[in-house]
Amino acid sequence: METLLDGNVKGWGVSTKWTLIGDKNTNSKNQSKKLTFVVVWPGSRGGHQMAISKEKIYLLGGYNGTKNLSDFWVWHMDTKQWECITPDTEQ
Repeated sequence: METLLDGNVKGWGVSTKWTLIGDKNTNSKNQSKKLTFVVVWPGSRGGHQMAISKEKIYLLGGYNGTKNLSDFWVWHMDTKQWECITPDTEQ
């Protein structure tokens, strides 16, 4: 089943990941199942640093228009997935 978000990220080489919260076996009509969206890539930014090494691309920090960023990410070219190494390199 394709979601609205899937259509927006198809060309990026990534996919959305949905996580079910609560009891998967609930039969009650009154209890709704909640879904949460898990962000698996870094947000938009400028002024960042990038480096490439074999099958990986590293992304460090930058500015998102509101604040300076100090997160550190790696793009795995073989799996086409982002991984957050650390959300804050200053800690």
